[in-house]
Amino acid sequence: MNEEQYMQSQQTAYVLKKSKRQRVDTDGSLISGEAKPYSLNGTPFLQLFKGDEPKEYTALRYSTFQSRKTYQDTKLKSTLSSLTLLSSNDIEAIVANPLGETMDTCVLLSNSSISTSLVFLSQLTTHLTANNNYKVVTINSKESRTMRSTLKAIVKGITGDADSKCTSDREFAKGPAY
Repeated sequence: MNEEQYMQSQQTAYVLKKSKRQRVDTDGSLISGEAKPYSLNGTPFLQLFKGDEPKEYTALRYSTFQSRKTYQDTKLKSTLSSLTLLSSNDIEAIVANPLGETMDTCVLLSNSSISTSLVFLSQLTTHLTANNNYKVVTINSKESRTMRSTLKAIVKGITGDADSKCTSDREFAKGPAY
């Protein structure tokens, strides 16, 4: 076996075949004849057993679904509300704990669930701003591109100063001389 034959024997060829497109049924409401469309008093459920399910049972299934869904929504909202209140009180206790001459702060980082975070942060803001002793400053990613802009947003949120008179990072960062 020479070198060229050896190189050819080591090659691998892959052949990709495109699958033929299959037509998708645009009706979509029925699955292989297992149910028939049915609408009684606005019931979106289908009759089961190839349409042999009595209409009363279909309506009963729908009303049971609605009652369970309402119950679960109520339970979920009350659980989230109690957890939020508990968390809000814990955060308020952390912020209210005096530590001398420093400014008591608490930094909250949100989790991956945006909707849960937004609900929690809005409830926390409402809870803390009800007491005039607290200032709540929220910073979005547009304001956090640089450290200077982030600190500027924090100072503006605390002092309520609409315009900052700082022109450079050094002037903004001046602190006690060491």
